[in-house]
Amino acid sequence: MRNGAHHAVVRAVPIAAAAALTLGLAGCGSGESAAAPAQDGALVLCDTEIADAELWSAAQEEGGFTLYTAQPEATSQAIVEAFMEATGLDVESIRLSGGPLAERVLSEVAGDQLAADVIQASDVQFAEQLKEVDALQPYTVPWIDDLNPDLIDPDSMYTPWSTAVMALAYNSALVEADEVPQSWDDLLDPRWKDRIGIFDIGTGGSAWVVALFQRQVLGEDYWADLAAQNPAVFSGNAPLAESLTRGEIEVGTASPGVILRAKREGAPVDVVFPSEGFPAFVSFLTIPKSAENVNAAKVYLNWATSECGENEIKSISGDYMSNTKVSAPSIDDTEMPESGPWVPSTEDWLGLRDAWSREYRQVFGEAAN
Repeated sequence: MRNGAHHAVVRAVPIAAAAALTLGLAGCGSGESAAAPAQDGALVLCDTEIADAELWSAAQEEGGFTLYTAQPEATSQAIVEAFMEATGLDVESIRLSGGPLAERVLSEVAGDQLAADVIQASDVQFAEQLKEVDALQPYTVPWIDDLNPDLIDPDSMYTPWSTAVMALAYNSALVEADEVPQSWDDLLDPRWKDRIGIFDIGTGGSAWVVALFQRQVLGEDYWADLAAQNPAVFSGNAPLAESLTRGEIEVGTASPGVILRAKREGAPVDVVFPSEGFPAFVSFLTIPKSAENVNAAKVYLNWATSECGENEIKSISGDYMSNTKVSAPSIDDTEMPESGPWVPSTEDWLGLRDAWSREYRQVFGEAAN
């Protein structure tokens, strides 16, 4: 039970955020700043019943929940703050990049020590592993019919939340306007040798979807051609963004949300959506079978997948959302393409992962940054 002061605790393990984030957040992106219970005691936000009276009462009794998340720290913190502002529930958030998060969760499950009430992650393979070890409980959000049907788990063990995009980023203080790479092929120009940043394949869904896109869309030789540029290999979004901001690299693959928030804070960085397309991966939310604060967890899943919550979240994350009623995202003055991203099939995501990851490591090596 989590009675007490309204607060959030975010533990970033092991990397710091790419940039500090100062935001004024509202419960629905429309000026509401607190929960608005209806006469029957339900939680109503943006004229939408997020939780009925019974669920809302039980969630308030629990007081909050513990979130394990693979999102970049600045993104996850802002989303958590928006939820707490809207509901008054507390969130303790523990953050790791995708690969380490999966390792930690599976280890805690094996030792019967999992502390999470909600897990957010970006790798369907991880979700399937959790299903295989019987670590999850089914839950169906009230607006399941509004979510992208191609992303829904038939067993209702995890809920699609967003489709996170990967694009190109560059240091705007070092890269002239006429030099900015407009395509993935532009990265192969000798201009960028020793100046490119990429992710280690073990980072998680973000790294795997970029690698998969490059091989399936850009061609079987693209990895080798990119490796010949001697790119720096990073363990996640935050260290790559920090290196880009410092000018240690000049271009790289990155999350637009991370880069554009850093730009908002004054960092000399910007993003490009390449002409050949840009890959994206599904982020999901799930409630472990061992969760102690199940009702607060359900309120979070309801809010995070509702039209109300997803409109708020997309303005923070810059991601395309799973709720089909929500339009393409934008961050500040940067609008994401309405055409949407390239999303691989689940069959390819799972079936090609192990063998192609080994090949990728042979080409690029292990993360060094």
